[in-house]
Amino acid sequence: MPFEERDYFKQPFSRDELVLLLDGASPRTVLNAKSVAFKKSGLNADELPDERILELLLEEPRYFKRPLVVADGRLLVGLNAQKLAEALD
Repeated sequence: MPFEERDYFKQPFSRDELVLLLDGASPRTVLNAKSVAFKKSGLNADELPDERILELLLEEPRYFKRPLVVADGRLLVGLNAQKLAEALD
């Protein structure tokens, strides 16, 4: 199956791209609040409004859960082999 790969560090998302990718979902969906980078920030994700989380994701790609996969218009977040395999069938 053909696919397009994107390195978030070399080609960061624009605000419009990220909003389109989320398709109405909260940016918390793609935030990895357990990452070392996010923990070092000293921020508490539970205390941040969605708008601030969106800004943080745009500023720091290490805050994303990875991988992000879009299959048949559906966003799959994080490594879940079963869901990924089902989406690619």
